[in-house]
Amino acid sequence: MLGSIPGLKLVEMENHRKRSLCCGGGGGGPWKEYPPEQRFGAVRVRQAVEAGADVIATACPYCIRMLNEAVAELNIGNKIKVQDISELLLTSVDIPDAAGNIQPYIPSLEQEDCHV
Repeated sequence: MLGSIPGLKLVEMENHRKRSLCCGGGGGGPWKEYPPEQRFGAVRVRQAVEAGADVIATACPYCIRMLNEAVAELNIGNKIKVQDISELLLTSVDIPDAAGNIQPYIPSLEQEDCHV
């Protein structure tokens, strides 16, 4: 699916596919205390930056929150952002309004609100 987005280059991080690493949000991670350098979200964000990615794509609401928090903690919002796969797909298509005019995609809700 992502491979069909024009101009998108897929980059695999360390620990992908069968060896994928969770963001830490599903098993109570948001309430556990880990040193900042050991938090799974921060580990995954650093891996994505090291792999050369400028966007981390996910379909998981826990990942959205944990990875966005890690981006903020690491203060690297200028290097990488977290996007839901549906956001990537939506921004890749032209959607005409009722008059047939193409409008740029403008999200109307906060990212996390879309997952509630």
